[in-house]
Amino acid sequence: MADWPHRVRLPGGRNAHAARDVNGGPDRATACGYFLPEESANHWLDPDVPIGCRGCQRASDREPTP
Repeated sequence: MADWPHRVRLPGGRNAHAARDVNGGPDRATACGYFLPEESANHWLDPDVPIGCRGCQRASDREPTP
């Protein structure tokens, strides 16, 4: 999951999502397709927290390994 280095819990959510920066700016997006603007109220987690979102897990499985 090197391409998705951040972990986030969305407001009202229970699962940890994998996320990455968008265009090098402050906004981020999750592997399962959520766009996270800088001003959104998300709970950022440590990068070693296990990913609980099945969509993020599937997206990471589709990425080629280096």
